[in-house]
Amino acid sequence: MELTELQQWHDSDQHVKIIQTLEALPASDLNYELTNLLGRAYNNTSDYDKAIEILLSQSEKGTEDALWNFRVGYAFYYKNEKDKALPYFQKSVSLGDKTAIDYEKWCTIEPPSIQPNKSTRTLDNTAWVFSSKQYHDASEFNAEVIDYQKRIYKTDENWKPNEIVFEVPELQIQYMAWIRKPSDLLENEILIEEDRNVFQEYPEEKEHQVEILAKLKADNGKNFTALEFLLKAHNQQANKELGDHVFFEGTDENLYVVEGLPTCFIACGS
Repeated sequence: MELTELQQWHDSDQHVKIIQTLEALPASDLNYELTNLLGRAYNNTSDYDKAIEILLSQSEKGTEDALWNFRVGYAFYYKNEKDKALPYFQKSVSLGDKTAIDYEKWCTIEPPSIQPNKSTRTLDNTAWVFSSKQYHDASEFNAEVIDYQKRIYKTDENWKPNEIVFEVPELQIQYMAWIRKPSDLLENEILIEEDRNVFQEYPEEKEHQVEILAKLKADNGKNFTALEFLLKAHNQQANKELGDHVFFEGTDENLYVVEGLPTCFIACGS
């Protein structure tokens, strides 16, 4: 089985095709890597019980694998079993996967919310893939979001671009990316406190996996619609390397204070 072909199917959201192809193989051909990709595909079709069953079959080999731990934690997390997800995210973080940091926080930290969102359901039910394309026309971006919903869900009924999702005039998003130098950060961005010395501490590294805080202001000075928020979140990340975690999976239910501003984490999957 060609891994490049599986990755192409993954990138085009053909997760069912991956499952059908891998499950058609003889059991003897399903090595550790292919089994993990099968588990990832089940995660991406929201069949978390099956994902857990498959991934845990590789627990002996996966214990010291950051990505395996992340995928197991991810499945438990979205089953709403955060107590079971937490040790896997913690292990993934300890093995160097900073993507798991957000999930670890969501499992453990309950900071006071600033102001309840009017609704984040639209964002949580919206499919999108972040890319390097910059959008300067909101109507063009909206049209592409609608088209993407139809490709993934066969309908765009869950996408409500004009729905107010955050009742604040300014907020921060936090997201993970790889950067080469400080100038990769945009004017409205800073690194989280834990990552601010990364260039001094690891000068030999060509790329640094970091968590970034980006300030966003509402155009009307009052609140963010789903369209405005997703457009700004997309453009904010467009100049960054995001690895394979490019599939938008929603945001926090509440905003929390980070660096003095209401903040939400951008959840991305692979």
